[in-house]
Amino acid sequence: MTDMNMVTSFLLLLAALITATGQILMKKGSQVLQKTLTLVAPDQLGGGWLKKIFTITFEPHVLIAFTLYFLGSFLWLKILTRGNLGSLYPILIGMTILITSVASVFIFKETFTIVKMAGVIFIILGVTLLLNFGIQHN
Repeated sequence: MTDMNMVTSFLLLLAALITATGQILMKKGSQVLQKTLTLVAPDQLGGGWLKKIFTITFEPHVLIAFTLYFLGSFLWLKILTRGNLGSLYPILIGMTILITSVASVFIFKETFTIVKMAGVIFIILGVTLLLNFGIQHN
């Protein structure tokens, strides 16, 4: 792996960690906001829909997740200068899925079935192939 690919791989891993952390915080926020997130038509809320939007947006887990997504977008812009979107995006998404799947088992006590394990193994193979052979530099 070239130095450029090593740096790109590190940046992709960092972006995946930021994105996965945002996903985990969104899940935590959804648990806190479970009653607030019930679907009600805006006309049935009267003026309460604005309050509901602020309640959701400023829930600490959700707010931090939004901040991470925002900061991660700047890192993603930098990553996009280092290769082709068609290679970089699947790597980012694959890494994010891996991190999120493993973290959800430990944080949310989700089950890790044999089917999920097989899917994760295929994702690992795909990410490995793309990292080693798929990143073409602009």
